[in-house]
This record gives sequence, structure tokens and C-alpha cells, in this order.
Amino acid sequence: MKTTHKKHVGKTCAAARAAKGWTINRTATESGLRAHQIEGIEDGSKSYTFDSLVQLCSVLGITIEVYFG
Repeated sequence: MKTTHKKHVGKTCAAARAAKGWTINRTATESGLRAHQIEGIEDGSKSYTFDSLVQLCSVLGITIEVYFG
């Protein structure tokens, strides 16, 4: 996965989380992911699965297309 795409996904995720006023820990609790996974996605240092993105979209109230636009 290209680093630029990972950074885009991370920034999008962080912005959606911030818009809800949620911490990484709250997002982890709501999504079923671990806080370190979300941190890694947001800073672009971790790879992620499609399922992880779907889980994040679901709890953040955004569509998966936002990551690819």
C-alpha cells in the first residue's frame, strides 16, 4: 500500500474522529479495534484491512468512499 494513500486514510479518519469529539480510546471502544491500531492508521505507520476501515466508517458515521475520494 502506498504511503501517500495510508496518510490520506489516516488524516481522513482523524478528522472524522475529531469532528465527533472522540478520543482514540473512545473510537477503539466503539469500533472494536485497539487504540494502537487506530493510532497507527491515523499516523500512517500501520497497514489496515478493509474490514478495519468498514468498522471505523460505521462508528464515525462516514462512508467508505470518503477514504478513496
